[in-house]
Amino acid sequence: MHNLRHRLVSATGLALLLVVFWASFAAAQDQAGDFTVVVLPDTQYYSASYPQIFNSQTQWIAANRDALNIQLVIGVGDIVDGPMQTSQWQNADAAVKYLDGVVPYVLAIGNHDYDNVVPGSRQVTSFNQWFGPARYAAYPWYGGNFPEGSNENFYANVTLGGVDYLILALEYIPRQSALDWADGILKANPAKPAILVTHSYMYRDNTTIDQCDTGDNTPSTKTNGLDGLTLWHRFVSQYPNITTVLSGHILGVGQRSDLGVNGNLVNQMLVDYQGWANGGNGYLRILTFQPSLNQVQVQTYSPYLGKYLTDSGSQYVWNSQPIANLSGTGSLKGNVRTARIGATGADCKPVPGATVATSSSTLSADENGSFMMDSGLGEQDLSGSDEGFLVTTDHHQVNAGFTTDAPLFLYPDQYSQNLCDISSATDHSVTFCAPTSTTVSSQFRVAAESKVTSGFINLMQLYVDGVKNTELATNKLDTTLTLGAGTHVLLAKARDSFGVFFSNTFTVSVPAPPPPTCNLTSAPTPSVIICTPGSNAAVTSPAQVIAQAKDSNVIKRMQLYLDGVLKFTVSSSQLNTSVALTGGTHRITVVSTNSANAILKATELVTVPVAPLCDVSAAPTPSVTICSPAAAQTGSTLVSSPLQVQGQGKDSLPISRMQLYVDGVAKSTVSSDQLNVSVALSSGPHRLTVMSTNSANATSKSTLNVTVQ
Repeated sequence: MHNLRHRLVSATGLALLLVVFWASFAAAQDQAGDFTVVVLPDTQYYSASYPQIFNSQTQWIAANRDALNIQLVIGVGDIVDGPMQTSQWQNADAAVKYLDGVVPYVLAIGNHDYDNVVPGSRQVTSFNQWFGPARYAAYPWYGGNFPEGSNENFYANVTLGGVDYLILALEYIPRQSALDWADGILKANPAKPAILVTHSYMYRDNTTIDQCDTGDNTPSTKTNGLDGLTLWHRFVSQYPNITTVLSGHILGVGQRSDLGVNGNLVNQMLVDYQGWANGGNGYLRILTFQPSLNQVQVQTYSPYLGKYLTDSGSQYVWNSQPIANLSGTGSLKGNVRTARIGATGADCKPVPGATVATSSSTLSADENGSFMMDSGLGEQDLSGSDEGFLVTTDHHQVNAGFTTDAPLFLYPDQYSQNLCDISSATDHSVTFCAPTSTTVSSQFRVAAESKVTSGFINLMQLYVDGVKNTELATNKLDTTLTLGAGTHVLLAKARDSFGVFFSNTFTVSVPAPPPPTCNLTSAPTPSVIICTPGSNAAVTSPAQVIAQAKDSNVIKRMQLYLDGVLKFTVSSSQLNTSVALTGGTHRITVVSTNSANAILKATELVTVPVAPLCDVSAAPTPSVTICSPAAAQTGSTLVSSPLQVQGQGKDSLPISRMQLYVDGVAKSTVSSDQLNVSVALSSGPHRLTVMSTNSANATSKSTLNVTVQ
């Protein structure tokens, strides 16, 4: 079970902090007038290519300071694009100088402001040269910085509308050391409302950035910090005086408002136009605080173009204090995805049909892994589960009238089912479960399982005689090999979620095949004869294939093709192996090559009897075919209720389950590659979706629109 733990202050301490803060804040706000804070989105491309746009922004701020009562400017990071290019810092410096001595400003560090754009190194030579402590030292509102000598994290004490505010700039993807420093600053200033700016915090879907939204905070990036979701739970929500969080980094806009654990309202904003024309066309945010109305008016304006953006994502109103809500419920909203553990192709995938539950409600995630549910108020445990995964339980504070951002991440249950007993296996070990003997037939099973005591295994590879044969994003591999006579070395290699590789080897011997069981006396020279199975034979899987070549030259190899795909090669004039077949008709071709590179072949058709729900031989791989009801040539398919729905999955990997969704709601799940179920439908139009999930948790689906008469 994986838990998202919150640090909570004591009830007594919480109450005292809240009383002190709101009493002083409310008294000061009663006397305060309207004032403006300007937010500068990512300026990186202005510094790189459009310095005149950056200048237009800061010149406009200086010119309108008095008219708009602009009392603070905040930059969300990425001051420059190329931190090793002096000209970009010079452009930024020239633009910001229009603000010097005119209005206080706080410019946070972005990932492009780290040396060589490698934030994991935490090297900030150029940033500190141009926007380090020395730049701010002469201003009385500059409070201090962390670490010593660096402005990666710093704060300012600014009077806004007659109220003393704390402005806190945190590094990109803040590390715990930075948060420990910030904790001391916030606790030393409990009566000051705090505005927090950090470069990466919100995503453009109006949620906080989580482990799957970007690849910015992984072992390979070495940032070793907290994503936006974790930052909210562990830090932002814990302080009664944090009122606002501003961020950029993610192209787009977003905003949300939540209550912290102390009941304080926290407004959060994403704003980044760097992907627009001219690096953003000069758009900035104007935040007009109206204390008498307990509101903040948010506007988007470009001094460069002289234009406002007035859509709902660009112009809106925030409440600045909580509004009483008599509703007895809040809601939880999110997506269920596989966790990011470093498993290539398997991380961060939707888990459709996953079970999502609180103490009072249970539902299934829709076909995209999404969910939204009403919830009781206060501390709530939200759990997610699905076959093959550990149960994840997160703790959330649910408030009346608010929708809590509650994504769920499922971790693989790698040891619930084992290929063999690995209970006594050591840490970072690979165990060969099969074969159990060093002497094997030409076709044999290879099964191996790896084990770690901490973290997860996100990669298994099988090498045969030094050549990679199989690769899976899991801790197990179970496959069938077909090898020629001789000695072969099997290497099973695993990688854990920290990037550590470990392996084991197993050596096998394949005896030479027995002589063929057919008579070649009357066969012409040269020729290839398939001795077994016979032409058009009905066979079971796996099918034994025996063939013999006859040639005046030496035969240097024999090859078996199944439906045009090479399956087996042997350096001999005889071929004797087995091959796995799926249901249906298959083409078996045996090809011989002699010492003069002359090629001969023989082909036979064989059939594996099967009773499919419908013919999917022409369907792509992977795919899902809705066999019944049949799709209408035009428009919606007319049906009656109850409706029999049949679906057939097709995949190169085993299909672990088939699911039927009606109008996005899961109705039936079976552990098979076929689905045959009856479902009751109300009159009118409906959307049927049949979805398959394979052993790698990859999904395929097919949708049919029907109308119940």
